[in-house]
Amino acid sequence: MTRGIRRGMVAALVGATVALSGAAAAVAAPADAPFTITATDMTYGQPSLNGTRFAENTVTYTNISAEVITFPTLTFPVNGRDDAVHADWSGCPFMSFDGENIVCVGRPIQPGATDSLTLPWMTRERPPGGTARVRIEKGLDRTGTVAPGTASRATWRVSFERLTGTFDITATDLVYGPEVDGVRRGSTDVTITNLTRKAVPYPLVTFPSSAGDAEHTLWSDCPVVLGRPDRIVCVAEPLPAGASRTLTFPFLAEFPGTEFEANVRVDAGADREGTVIEGTAAGTQYTVVYGG
Repeated sequence: MTRGIRRGMVAALVGATVALSGAAAAVAAPADAPFTITATDMTYGQPSLNGTRFAENTVTYTNISAEVITFPTLTFPVNGRDDAVHADWSGCPFMSFDGENIVCVGRPIQPGATDSLTLPWMTRERPPGGTARVRIEKGLDRTGTVAPGTASRATWRVSFERLTGTFDITATDLVYGPEVDGVRRGSTDVTITNLTRKAVPYPLVTFPSSAGDAEHTLWSDCPVVLGRPDRIVCVAEPLPAGASRTLTFPFLAEFPGTEFEANVRVDAGADREGTVIEGTAAGTQYTVVYGG
């Protein structure tokens, strides 16, 4: 598991459609609101081998009131795309989650002072991006209780870097069906795309042994299947430049289990023996579910 709060639980809400390049639009606040607030746009980088991308943005706020505000309270609603890497939100002495929002209670701030939070995010979602938003209010305590009528808001733009590697890869969840003759069966469909301008003669689709028991005799999309102590490798048919292909991988389970996340990756191979060309890997994660 990553350090982030799971997708769909903690994040900034997709909603507002107005944003400024580099710094997001500040939404009109009540005349007596004690804060102004802005947030910079953010761009997710290249995915890791489990398909996770990372980004960060900066939220800046100023106390425009005449009093010290002990509990500046920032609220980031859920959007199902952006997960807070909450362990690295060092500017939030107190944090909470109410099922719909992550709440960050910041440091005390003097009249006229400005404070900034640099906030790491992660996602396993894919483009397109969108917008996200935050609001800041005068807090009454460290639990997130706020004074009514004190909210100021900002939105920011969320985008994704264009993929630059050899492959793109996606995988459907593997759902085991009901038990039949002592076993449960399921499969995942893995789609690989050649992002380069040259054919890849030996795409290598690899599952770690922790992914489950591969029913490899039914891996009909693989001309060659290589068993290794820690993984099983499908040597797929050549993949032309710019082409995509979906391969189906059956698995079986003798006993029911608990839901878990599994990984799959694709590399360019140098031969049919599974020799990997370094620096060509792409990976993703999928969920294994015991249904029935």
